Amino acid sequence: MGDQCESGCTNDLGSCLSTCSDANCQEKCYTNFNNCSFRCPCNIFCPDGCVGCDNEICPEEGCPDQDLADQCEGKCSANLGTCLSGCSNADCQENCFNAYNNCSFRCPCNIFCPDGCVGCDNEICVDGCPDQDLADQCEGKCSADLGTCLSGCSNADCQENCFNNYNNCSFRCPCNIFCPNGCVDCENEICGGDGGNGGARRIIHLADPESTSNLVFFATDEFGDLFEPLDLTLPGH
Repeated sequence: MGDQCESGCTNDLGSCLSTCSDANCQEKCYTNFNNCSFRCPCNIFCPDGCVGCDNEICPEEGCPDQDLADQCEGKCSANLGTCLSGCSNADCQENCFNAYNNCSFRCPCNIFCPDGCVGCDNEICVDGCPDQDLADQCEGKCSADLGTCLSGCSNADCQENCFNNYNNCSFRCPCNIFCPNGCVDCENEICGGDGGNGGARRIIHLADPESTSNLVFFATDEFGDLFEPLDLTLPGH
């Protein structure tokens, strides 16, 4: 089964490369190939063959929450399309694919939720977000604002600013980092709060301010004064 799986991944790679006309497209093809191959029996994510492996080629039951997993993956793919539509260079596209991986890996039956919704705090699971409709509206607005922002960019600095604004927006949505319990104690305007305007506004950045090749979260106020570095735990991680 491992050989069958690897053969399928190789065939998909060949089909993908045959449609490419530039290096960025080819890089995406090889990234997809790695994601496929790594999940084959006896590869990185399935070191014991089909034992504990949710690859569809294995004869076991597969994902116990397949419908929710499909919904989650579909949302991640839609966000990827929105993100890529605003890109004009490879750095922007790389950020989009990184965001897609962060989303997809946290879906039921993916890397951080291997048992489906059991022990998974992804908002799509049954015991997830108590204000899912508002969370979806909020995330949708953040994604739309990101697309609008990127469409006006002509350089990497502008695009980085767009992604910082997107993170600041998304992290404050119900059931995200600053509102883990939905609208309970959440200052987001969508929940009826004041948007956190009761004090100095904190702007969250994900960057490498000390050029150590390690991305960290840190916060500034709107004037650029630095707060302490942040120790944040991403949802589902």
